[in-house]
Amino acid sequence: MYQLYSEFCFQVTTVALHCMGWILRMDLPALRENIQNVAALVFKLLHKYAAAGLSKGDNFDLVVAAFKVSFTQIFQQNTYYCSKTRLT
Repeated sequence: MYQLYSEFCFQVTTVALHCMGWILRMDLPALRENIQNVAALVFKLLHKYAAAGLSKGDNFDLVVAAFKVSFTQIFQQNTYYCSKTRLT
């Protein structure tokens, strides 16, 4: 998962994030153990690619998928709590 930053795999990362959004809605023991790592990677993606003026293209799809995953993590998952430093 650490190779998410390659410029050649935006579409693969976007599809993986869509799948992760659905997986996060299930209560899986392995996911509960690794939710902090998943959240850290999603927030790194958002920090790197979310910018003003992003309106279309592969980056836009990636950022939208990452925001959907972070929303699912924060509001629909009962095992992950986002700190104030992450939200600012």
